[in-house]
Amino acid sequence: MSNTGRNKKLASFNCDEELWTGFMRRCQEKGTTATATLTRLLSLYLNGELDYLDTFQGKAGGKDEPLEERVKACVREYLDNYLVAYQGKNSELYSTVISLSEKIKSVEERLNTTKRRTNTNTKETNPPQEREYWFIKERAKHLRLTISANQIIHIELFASDAYKQRYGELPKRQLLKNTYAFAIPVADVDILDAAIKKVTKQP
Repeated sequence: MSNTGRNKKLASFNCDEELWTGFMRRCQEKGTTATATLTRLLSLYLNGELDYLDTFQGKAGGKDEPLEERVKACVREYLDNYLVAYQGKNSELYSTVISLSEKIKSVEERLNTTKRRTNTNTKETNPPQEREYWFIKERAKHLRLTISANQIIHIELFASDAYKQRYGELPKRQLLKNTYAFAIPVADVDILDAAIKKVTKQP
């Protein structure tokens, strides 16, 4: 190789004949010369634009080493340099996740305990309200009696008459399952019991 193409020779190197022939053919196809191409390569290399060549020929093995071996060497080097650090971060992340999971579990247990205590206190502070009225069917069930729809009508008639005789007015209907039904105040349950026994012919 020369700096003018034919005159002063600056460097020489060994090259596979087939490789050199292919190189020359490629230069001709691109409309350039081997000297111009090699000069350009030297310029690029000096400017640091071909640093990847050092990776293959310097760190990962000699220039005569097969490409596959050079790639494997580069992969091994990468794993040696970065895998340990990655595993360390991965281990740290795993520990963080475990710690958070344990804290979440602890919070859930405290919430469940608080909820149970709240429910218990609510039951203790809010006892069932005392009954104010008796409905016909409920009172019959309480007396362990089974009554028909026709009997309910007759019980209501007898109880209404007795209540009117006592207070001068009919008892007010009360809300039961989204509808208003006949009911007798607890204080006057004797009226309802008498009507039920009369209709069901209980002694």
